[in-house]
Formats: sequence, C-alpha cells, structure tokens
Amino acid sequence: DIYAINADSSQRALLAKEGQTPVWSPSGDRIAFLAPPSAVAQGRALGSPYLDLHVMNADGSQRRNLTNGATGPGGILGFSWSPDGRRIAITAGGAIYEANADGSRL
Repeated sequence: DIYAINADSSQRALLAKEGQTPVWSPSGDRIAFLAPPSAVAQGRALGSPYLDLHVMNADGSQRRNLTNGATGPGGILGFSWSPDGRRIAITAGGAIYEANADGSRL
C-alpha cells in the first residue's frame, strides 16, 4: 500500500492499495508506482506474475494504468519521470518503453 504521511507524522492518508515503488513527479503533483493489474483489466485474473505502471495525483485521485500488461510477463524492471513530468521511461523485458504520464500513449 502507498500512504502519504506528513513529515511530523501528524496525518496519514492511504493513496493506493497494493502499490509499491512510488516515485514523485518532478513537480510533486503526481506519483508513479507499480501495482498488480486489476481483475478486469484486459481479462486477466488477479495474481498475475507481473506489475503494471500506474500514475495518480498526489492525493490518490485519478489513478491510471499506463502499461495494462503491454510490457509482458517479464515485469517492469524500472521507470523514471522525464524532467518536465510529461513522460515516463520504462524498462521491461529487455526493452525500453516511453509512456505519456496521462496514459494516452505507450
């Protein structure tokens, strides 16, 4: 799970269930992270051996799955925001992918 916690630990908010490896966007308004595909995504079942790349707003709203299994069962090895925060580079299955952070292209 991914939580946001104030530096003084005064408040904790759950942002995403089953998320891991969160990385803030350069502007700090979005978070990219890895998570299992949903049960309905592309007809795949939960428990799939790979993770998809997701992006959400910093408050946990507007979650989008950017890869939807397109990188294959080998899994995502890493990802990095572009300096302007509009794109994300993804390494998976021996290849490098580029995705728009709004989910419009992989």
